[in-house]
Amino acid sequence: MELQNLILLSTEKKIALSSIRRIFNQVKYQGNFSKNTTTILEEFIQNNTQKKSEPGTQFSADWLLHFLENAPINNINNPFLIQFIRSYYAVQINRGEKMDPLLIKKIAESPIGRRVFFDQFVNLDELFGSYGLGIQYYLSVEKKDEHRAFAICILALKEIILKNKMGVINRFHSLPPFRNDYHPFIQGRMRAIQWYCKAAPIYPNPKETILSDISHHVISSRNYKNYPAYELMLLEMFWKTREVELGNWLSQITFEKWKNSWSLDNAIDIGYYSVLKELMLKFTLNNNKLNKAISKLPSSNSLPPLATKYYKDLLSLK
Repeated sequence: MELQNLILLSTEKKIALSSIRRIFNQVKYQGNFSKNTTTILEEFIQNNTQKKSEPGTQFSADWLLHFLENAPINNINNPFLIQFIRSYYAVQINRGEKMDPLLIKKIAESPIGRRVFFDQFVNLDELFGSYGLGIQYYLSVEKKDEHRAFAICILALKEIILKNKMGVINRFHSLPPFRNDYHPFIQGRMRAIQWYCKAAPIYPNPKETILSDISHHVISSRNYKNYPAYELMLLEMFWKTREVELGNWLSQITFEKWKNSWSLDNAIDIGYYSVLKELMLKFTLNNNKLNKAISKLPSSNSLPPLATKYYKDLLSLK
């Protein structure tokens, strides 16, 4: 009832109690929330992250933490919960504000906080700010190998931006073993770090290793949600290291596998599809037929909202 009353007090609009209960898995319902519900939610977030909110209605860092701690761990993919955190964070980003480092630390120490916040929102534009700090905390408390690999890869990426090769190598040596049941995003990052460090098995036989990896990726499977994350992570690294021939080859592999499943239905992925398509176009400039086919894939003009600067910088590399 607390959340429902806060929303009503803030927006003068009411969200059904059943919707509130869905956040906490108190009712079973698989469908998405209505547009009206998410609109009210966004208004609530907008109103209550204002610095001069009315007393008693301010959406505080403590309240966000309370919300995360009370959401059940098996509910981390609830669209309302994700929208809630996404909306809060987007407001902060749009205002050019940074998340409170204390909040970042507390979220990193909370298993639910780590899963909802860090795993859902890879904020590459804040690697040198609150998000990077949070990933350090995340790594210090996380025990699961797959999640540790995620954090280590993000911190290795930070070292790559700093052009600190020894820092990247140190991060690489702290990675857990590669596994085919890791999320493809993490697999791709791990292989990309291997490539950067010129480490086996991807070096010196990248094509063999990549083909072996993607042979385990089944579209629409639990760990492969209709998005070529593995391929993007590698194409990103090949663009950084100027591996044009490899990039052209992987672009062709990616196009053939994904051309019939390429979809912008998931708003979270739209910006990443834009980056992926742009990289594929860059790598295939001298392959006219493939380049033309790639250009016809659906895309938008948007970049990932929490990695806009990162990808602008990447795509501007010549």
